[in-house]
Amino acid sequence: MKNYLGKIFYLIGDDLKKLPWMLVLFLTLSLFEVMGLSFIIPYISLIINPEGLSNSYFYDLIIENIENKSTENILIVFGLILILTFVVKTILSITINHKILSFSNKKGAKLRKNLLSCYQTMDYQNYLQRNSSEYIHSVQVLAIQFSQNTMVAVLKFMSEGLLVLAILMFLAFTNIVGLITIFLLIATFIYFYDFIFGKRIKKIGSEINKYQIKTIAGVNEAIAGFKEIRVLGKEAYFNENVAKMANNYAKSYTSVQVLTSASRYILELILIIFIVMMVLFSIYSDKDLLMLVPTLTVFGVASLRLMPAANIFSEGLSQLRFGYNSTNIIYNDLVNNKKVNVSKFTPEVASIFKDIKLDNVSFSYGVNAIFENVSLTVSKGDSIGIIGSTGSGKTTLINLMLGLLEPSSGNIILNNVIVENNSNPLKGISAYIPQNIFLVDDSVKKNVALGILDEEIDEEKVFKSLKAARLLDLVNGLPDGIETIIGENGNKLSGGQRQRLSLARALYYNRQLLIMDEATSALDNVTEQEIAKELKALDGEITTIIVAHRFTTLKDCDHIYEIINGQVIYRGNYDDIS
Repeated sequence: MKNYLGKIFYLIGDDLKKLPWMLVLFLTLSLFEVMGLSFIIPYISLIINPEGLSNSYFYDLIIENIENKSTENILIVFGLILILTFVVKTILSITINHKILSFSNKKGAKLRKNLLSCYQTMDYQNYLQRNSSEYIHSVQVLAIQFSQNTMVAVLKFMSEGLLVLAILMFLAFTNIVGLITIFLLIATFIYFYDFIFGKRIKKIGSEINKYQIKTIAGVNEAIAGFKEIRVLGKEAYFNENVAKMANNYAKSYTSVQVLTSASRYILELILIIFIVMMVLFSIYSDKDLLMLVPTLTVFGVASLRLMPAANIFSEGLSQLRFGYNSTNIIYNDLVNNKKVNVSKFTPEVASIFKDIKLDNVSFSYGVNAIFENVSLTVSKGDSIGIIGSTGSGKTTLINLMLGLLEPSSGNIILNNVIVENNSNPLKGISAYIPQNIFLVDDSVKKNVALGILDEEIDEEKVFKSLKAARLLDLVNGLPDGIETIIGENGNKLSGGQRQRLSLARALYYNRQLLIMDEATSALDNVTEQEIAKELKALDGEITTIIVAHRFTTLKDCDHIYEIINGQVIYRGNYDDIS
């Protein structure tokens, strides 16, 4: 548990410095809780026996300044003080609850941002080891689960703990036997309840995370493969997969909700047992039951506050057990990626592209060697073609150049500087255009100037880029011009138009090196040749690397390399090959 709490406080981070101020509020509330309880005994005693407090501390403290010391006036004064005390206590309770929820929800938002940043900067090879639904699940579900359940449980432990301690100290002065009895009953229940169900709840928490990840993955696959699934008529298969995981989640979550909420009903039973035990104790001790009324009243009112607190402790322990798996996942992701960032991520080595060289580079996926002693040079202004059969390692070669993968041996040299442990040596220099273009469900303008705030976009530059990519006539014919929404993944555009839009993006950002990874392989020959002409028009201005599996795609390249059996072989230009 100590290690677990350490992880929770690590995830809270710098916000821990806000906790002392919250503790002040917790202590203030505890004071008013005790004050409220302390006024109940004399108030009830005055009703039962007006003469009983004539020599009491409360009598001397409060009623000595009352001119008319009639029972009615004293009851009015005590009643007003009681109401005022509970009004303040109520306001404080609401304020503290707001502070706890606000603190937790803001931390949840910050945690989601930190997790996304973590996944965006993690090692690419490690990133590929997990399903994308796991990352979505962590950001969308686990961060909120941690902030709204685990962290709230810890904060309420602190607030309720101080409150309960204050009430118990007061009750100790009122009736030590009664206090010991109710304390033992509640403490015994919480201990055995957690002992019996704690491990089960922790296991359910892990199962629920697994079911949620698989549900998200199933939904993503069903939506992403909409067309293929519709054509094959396999909607039911994917629907059933999602339904199965969703039902498993529902069953597990129902179990944990029942186990968590059941404690409240059992605690109510314990309160009734306590009251009956107090009455029976008085009967068998030959004590006046009338004298027991103020004590029972105080314990009854105190129990109204202690029972929710005990329930919070019991439910809180369950929530901590339930959130154990989620906390570990978030903690491990943030800590492990922080270590990677510290050791590997260094500033970019260049802002102007001159050349990039692969010097005797080898790369392996585990025990499988992909490349051995590859040497290759791309100089400014070159148009390089890379060809190879499917699975030959063309994309892996590009990933090595981009710094997404690290060579097993050899060096990558950018502008005569060896790139060491750099996640993205071509950042700010290159643009990468894959076969499946990344487009956001927004306007043409926002897709060209991707990642720039609306008010900072240079529209003149957008038009210039669209014109260079031969998209301007099309865009001008759209209903809202550059403000036209192109749909998810640009589904309102054709394949060639999406490629041109991605090219316009590279031109908008003045990228000096353009890498096209099978970018035109899914296009018809006419469209492919049109894009090739557009790239040819940029000859000399932009260095291009075109990856393809057809020689005809590389017709206009200055130099063509072919990948065969892990070797990169220079083939000359297109005329040499043909």
